[in-house]
Amino acid sequence: MRLATTAKVRLDAGKAPCLQNVAKPGVRQRQRKRMQHLERREKLISGLDLPHAVGIEIGPLDRPIIAKQNGEVIYVDHADTASLRNKYKDDPNVDDATIVNVDAVWGAQTLQEAIGPDRKNGLHRCFSCY
Repeated sequence: MRLATTAKVRLDAGKAPCLQNVAKPGVRQRQRKRMQHLERREKLISGLDLPHAVGIEIGPLDRPIIAKQNGEVIYVDHADTASLRNKYKDDPNVDDATIVNVDAVWGAQTLQEAIGPDRKNGLHRCFSCY
């Protein structure tokens, strides 16, 4: 996570000057959302055997519940990665640089068709990030 801060000197009466970091506008809100996401993630994955189970995550965008390094997951979204990055490039709530690589685009076809028929019987979980 990138942290954009500026230095500010705080002067309190009778105390030595204190140098503190002050987050730029919008950064604190994103940090708070990131922390809420991590707490939610812990609740969702508790008890799951991530390394040994295949799952689908619908709409992970820049905050996936399951990271690829933690378990086998198929990221599904309504558009491909490049389109999502372009769509959200100016959205202050989304870090377009960290949008995950979409494995399957789910549009006019069924979810099974989007992920491929060979994956149908090997799935153990499905998350939606909405």
